[in-house]
Amino acid sequence: LNSRRQRSARNLERAAQKEKLLREAERQAQLRQAAAITADVGSLILTQGGYLLGPVVGFEWNQGFPLRLRTQFSWMTGGLNFLDAETLGQQVPRFSLWDLRWQLSWAFSLAPKIRGDVGLLAAVGALQFPVDVLVDGQAGQQVSWTARAAGVFVGEYALSELMRARFGVEVGALLRPVPLLINQQEERLQGMSVALSLGFAFSAGALH
Repeated sequence: LNSRRQRSARNLERAAQKEKLLREAERQAQLRQAAAITADVGSLILTQGGYLLGPVVGFEWNQGFPLRLRTQFSWMTGGLNFLDAETLGQQVPRFSLWDLRWQLSWAFSLAPKIRGDVGLLAAVGALQFPVDVLVDGQAGQQVSWTARAAGVFVGEYALSELMRARFGVEVGALLRPVPLLINQQEERLQGMSVALSLGFAFSAGALH
C-alpha cells in the first residue's frame, strides 16, 4: 500500500512538473512573439499621378495578439507623373518624403502559418522639393509637410518561429494638399493614395 502511494505521489509530482514546464514554454513563446522589428520595401502611388519608393522600418507591439500596434518610419523618393515636361518647359522635378506612421490593427489567423491584420493608419511626413519648385507660396521654400490616413491590410507567412515574410496594401488619401509653383505654373499635390510594401518581420526573440 505504501509503495502504491509513493508511486502515485511520484506520478503526481512528475505531472505537476510537466505542466509547469509546458506553462513556462508557452510563456516564453508569448514573450518572443510580444514585439517585432519590421523591414520592408515600400511604394506610395498618388492617384493624381505620382510615385514614391524606398525603405520602411518599424516596430510592432503585441503582434501575437488580436490588437496590434505598429509604428513605422520611411524615406522615399519619386516623381510627379501628373506634370508634363513639355508643358512645364523643363524636366519634371523629383521629390522626397520622410514619413512617420502609426497603425492600429486587428490580427487574425488564416492558417497555421498564415495570418493577417486589418486596421487604420495615420501618417505625417516632410516633403523635400528641388530648388526650382516653390512650395506653399513661400519664396525660397522647398520643404513642406502633409498628412494622410489609410485603411491597411497586411498578410504574413511564417518562415520560422521568429521570422515572417509580409505583404501590405494601403488605400487612403492626403489630408493636407501641398501647393506648388513650378515655372510660373500653379499645381497642388493632393488626392487619393495607394501604398504597397513587401518585407520581413523579426520577432524580438530573434534578437537575443
